[in-house]
Parts: sequence; C-alpha cells; structure tokens
Amino acid sequence: KSDCDELDKEHLRVTMSGEGTDRLGTGSVKMTMRSVLAPRDDGGTRVTVIQTVQLAGRLASFGRGDLIRSVADLMFGRFTGCVRQKLEEAATERGV
Repeated sequence: KSDCDELDKEHLRVTMSGEGTDRLGTGSVKMTMRSVLAPRDDGGTRVTVIQTVQLAGRLASFGRGDLIRSVADLMFGRFTGCVRQKLEEAATERGV
C-alpha cells in the first residue's frame, strides 16, 4: 500500500509513504520517500530522492545492512516503475 502524503506543486516536492508485510506475516516494512525536482541546465530535470525505511518483526531481527538495502531498493524500484508507467500513459493520452 502506498499514499501520496504531500504534493507541493509550487516547490516541486512530493512526499509518499508505503507499508507492507512479508508473505508469512512475521515482519513489516514502512517507507517514507521525499522527492524534489529541480531544472537542469541542459533542459532536463534532476530528481533528488530521500527515503527512510523502518523494518519490524522478523525482517528487523536480521539486522543486516544488505537486507535493509535490498528492501529499500525493491520499494524504490516499484515506485519508479509506477511513476514511469503513469508518465507514459499520460504522454500517450496527449499524443506525445
């Protein structure tokens, strides 16, 4: 599950949160991700993302940095895939 907690169009910021449980129900993860957009000199856009991940239950008991990183990477990958899909759908609708 994920939610858009803040959408600040004036300052080009988005804050999202998400949470989930492992398949066995013995651990959970919560994530907050803040993205800030800034124009680049070449006409593109730089996206800076800061995320915080909290693990609980069995997931947290492992306490391994590589596991925490892989969970964070997985959640970020799902987020970016969703954003990419939404942008592509919007571009198709506009005929871009």
